[in-house]
Parts: sequence; C-alpha cells; structure tokens
Amino acid sequence: MSSPDDGGTPARTRTWWHPLLVRLLEHELSPAFEVRDEVRVGTLPLRADILLVGRGAAEIPDSARRSFRALTERLNRWTLIEFKSPVDVLGRGDLGRLLGVSHLFEAQQPDNILASELSLVVLGPALAGPFAVDLQHLGLHLPEDEPGVWRIEGGLFTTWLLELDRLTRPDEPGLTV
Repeated sequence: MSSPDDGGTPARTRTWWHPLLVRLLEHELSPAFEVRDEVRVGTLPLRADILLVGRGAAEIPDSARRSFRALTERLNRWTLIEFKSPVDVLGRGDLGRLLGVSHLFEAQQPDNILASELSLVVLGPALAGPFAVDLQHLGLHLPEDEPGVWRIEGGLFTTWLLELDRLTRPDEPGLTV
C-alpha cells in the first residue's frame, strides 16, 4: 500500500505481513488445520496473583533466614512467587501461567534481566497430580532438593516448588504460619 503524504510525494510502502501470512497458511494448511488470525490468551489488564521480590544490595536479615529458610535460600535478584493458599490445590495451568508472566515481566523491563537473575517460586500446599502432569507436558523435570523443596529443571529461569504441607516444621516457622 502506498499513498501520498502531505507533501505530495509517495509514502513508503507498508506490507501487512500478519494478515498475509494468515491467509497464506489458511490456503496451504486447509483443511488439515484451522488457522486463526487472532487468539485471545487473556483478558486485560494482564495481572497475576504473584508477588515480586526485588533484592537490593543489603543482606537478608538473620531473622528472615531463620523464619523462611527454604524461601530465602532461593531468592534471586528478581523472584516471582506464585502462592496457592493451604486450602487450594496446585492445578493444571498454574505453572504455565507463572512461566508466561515471568517472560512478560522480563520483556517489559527497561534493562535486560539475565536469566540467571530471575527465579520463580511456587508456594503450594502439596505436589498434586494435575501440576505434575503439566510438568511432564512441558518437558520439565522435578528433582527433590530437600524434603518439600523441588527444583523444576528444564525452563529458562530457575524455578522452585515449595510444598507447604511438608515445610510445616520447627525449622520453617514462617512457612508453618
């Protein structure tokens, strides 16, 4: 498409690649696939029930290390925490939403964040079937780092699952509450 601008000279040519690709794929892939040109993946505003912890230069206080040992040992420069209440369940899609939000968060920062500077933590009551199935479908692995603390391996960011049901013990008074 080209059109004269205010100065009477031809404007630059603009190509609408997205609609062209959609139409080409519709033509080539039909009837084997249904091609959609726009798919809503959420509703605005995009928000998640996630707590962001940004780490400053100061050391973590000893009292916090004692009360929240399993968590404080896994905090990074940036940490996104998804919290499922004790009466909730780790379900299908919970991990996928956290991963999606983490990529959106990183992409929206004015300065680049290294993958090694961003960690994800899921605080949930217990490792449940649908959550474990999602791990498999995403090609992620779940070795246990210590009782109740799982490292989710295979993603871009270091990700942890802290099972609150198993971390309710004397050496975790903050998570027990």
